[in-house]
Amino acid sequence: MRATATSTFEQTEITSILFAVPLFICVLLQTIGFGNSDSAYVIAVALCAILIVGRCLTRTIDPRRLLITMFAVALVGIVTLHTHKFTLLLTAMLLVGAYEMVPRKVVGIWVWAKVISLVILVIGIAIGLISVELVMHWRTANDTLEARMLIGERSGNAVHLALFSVLVMWYAVHNRPMRLWHAVLWMAANIALYRYVTTSLAGLLMTTFAIVTMLIITHSETSLKFMARISVLMPFVLLAVSLVVGYSYGHSEIANTLNRLFTGRVAYDHIHLVSGGIDLFGNSYSHLLGQGAFDNSYVYLVVVFGAVPTFLLLAAETKLLNILSHGDKTHQIEAVACFLFLVYGLAESMWPSAVVNPTVFYLLYLAADGSKGGISCK
Repeated sequence: MRATATSTFEQTEITSILFAVPLFICVLLQTIGFGNSDSAYVIAVALCAILIVGRCLTRTIDPRRLLITMFAVALVGIVTLHTHKFTLLLTAMLLVGAYEMVPRKVVGIWVWAKVISLVILVIGIAIGLISVELVMHWRTANDTLEARMLIGERSGNAVHLALFSVLVMWYAVHNRPMRLWHAVLWMAANIALYRYVTTSLAGLLMTTFAIVTMLIITHSETSLKFMARISVLMPFVLLAVSLVVGYSYGHSEIANTLNRLFTGRVAYDHIHLVSGGIDLFGNSYSHLLGQGAFDNSYVYLVVVFGAVPTFLLLAAETKLLNILSHGDKTHQIEAVACFLFLVYGLAESMWPSAVVNPTVFYLLYLAADGSKGGISCK
C-alpha cells in the first residue's frame, strides 16, 4: 500500500451534498433515539436513497465493478426481503453512495455528524426535551430485574457507544498522538457519562480500554504494529467465540460465568442461536426480537442476516485488516480502530450498520485501484 497523488478517489467529492446530507441526517436521528419504527427515520432513509441514487447517476463505474455492485445489491435485497430488516440495505446504499470518496474523509464526515448529534443530545437533555429516566428491565433469560437508563428512546449502552466512537475515530481520522492530558479529559468524560447518564458498564470498560489503547499506539510504533497485525484474526475468532459460548451456555461453567459478567447477554445469545437458528439468508427480525434483545454483533449477524452475508462481510473485513495492517502508520491506526469496534461488538449489536459503526466505511478501500492489495489512498 502506498500514498499516491494519482489516487482514484476524488478529494473534491467528499463534500458532495448528495452524500453528506443523508449521512448526517441518519447519524443525527439514530443518535437522539430514532429507529426503523419511526416515520422520521424512514423518511430520512428514503431521502438517503434518493440523493444517493442521484449521486450514482453522475458517476461512471466500469462494467466489472458495476456487475459486482449489482450482485451485492441483489444479495442485500434478498436478505432484506427475508429478514424484514433494513440495516444491511441502508449500509449498502451508503457504501455505494460513497464510492470513489476517500474513506478517511467519509469517516471524518461521520465523526462531525456524531459530535454535533451528541451536542444536540446534551442540549436536549439539559432543557428537558429529551428525558433521562431509570427503568426496570426484566431479563427473561436470567429471570432477573435489572435497572437500566433510558435516554429518550435510546438505551444508555447506545449513548456510551457514541462517546467511544467519537474518541476512537477522532484519532483514526486526524492521526495525532493522544497526549496524557487528552487521556485524562477523555477518562473524566467517560466516568461522568457512566455515573450521571448511562450507567453502562460495558461502555465504561470499553471506552477505558480505547483510551489506554490509543494512548499507547499513538506513541509506540511497536505496539501499533502488533495490534494492527492481530486485528486480522479478530473477525472470525470473535465469531467463533460468540458461537461456542452461546451454544454452550447452560452446559459450561465458563459460559455461565461469562453470562453473569455480561449481565445475561450470553443467555440471550443462546436463546437466539437455539430457537432462531442459523439460516443461509437470515430470519424474520420481528419474530426474533420477540425472544429477547440482541447484544452480541456476531450472534446478531449470523442469526438475523444469515450465514452467507455474515461470511462475506467478515471475509471482506479480514481482507481489509490484512491490507491496513501492512500499510503505513495512518492505516495501521485505522486497523486498530476496526479492532476496537470488533471487540465492542461482543457487547453491542452494531454490525453491520454504517450509521452506528463508522469503520464499515473503511471497506471502501477494497474498491480502490492502485498498489498490490487493491488499495491506493491518501
